[in-house]
Amino acid sequence: MCFILPAAIFSHRPMTKAHVLAPKDKQNEKELTLMKSMMKRAAALLTALTVLAVTGCGESAKKAESPAKQTEKPVKTAEAANAAPRIAPEPIDISLVKLKITVDGKVMTANIEHNRTVLSFLGQLPLSLPMKNLYDREMCYHYGAGGLPAAGTRRDRYEVGDIIYWPPRGSFVILYKQNGEEFERIQIGHIDEGVEIFAGGGDRTVTFEMIPKDEK
Repeated sequence: MCFILPAAIFSHRPMTKAHVLAPKDKQNEKELTLMKSMMKRAAALLTALTVLAVTGCGESAKKAESPAKQTEKPVKTAEAANAAPRIAPEPIDISLVKLKITVDGKVMTANIEHNRTVLSFLGQLPLSLPMKNLYDREMCYHYGAGGLPAAGTRRDRYEVGDIIYWPPRGSFVILYKQNGEEFERIQIGHIDEGVEIFAGGGDRTVTFEMIPKDEK
């Protein structure tokens, strides 16, 4: 009986990779090569995204560090005032500020008291209020009872130019004429001069702003 053996058995040449790998092994090698290529691309993409993210954060930090342009606050209406918080949103040193009051283009200034009512009012500024001319002595805006916090009331004769708050109806008042009456009130401040502009006139829209005390 004769046996025919493959010639490769008697060959002295080393078997190549092609000889060793079966078709299935070749397929696995291709998949492994493709996977390595995809991993390299993913790593390169991740590196690029990381660089972009770090650069973007750096730019954002620079923008955050740079001082923002100072813009004037918009003047609120009475409706906005009623919806606003009743305390100043930021600490205010009352000794360094005063009120700027504008009506019909005329500007007046007023020194202010240091109390909770004043702090709450300052927190609403700048503010325009429709004020009624009442009793031939005062300009009045009604917040309504509890409109501003009330503490430290006094009862004595007012002075022309006084700005006061009357708690029972939440009345914010500028007194422009004296009639000798005494009533309970909280002192807001006092207008230096020019309050006579209200005498003999009708209702007015009055704008209140907070300015540095040394500003003219």
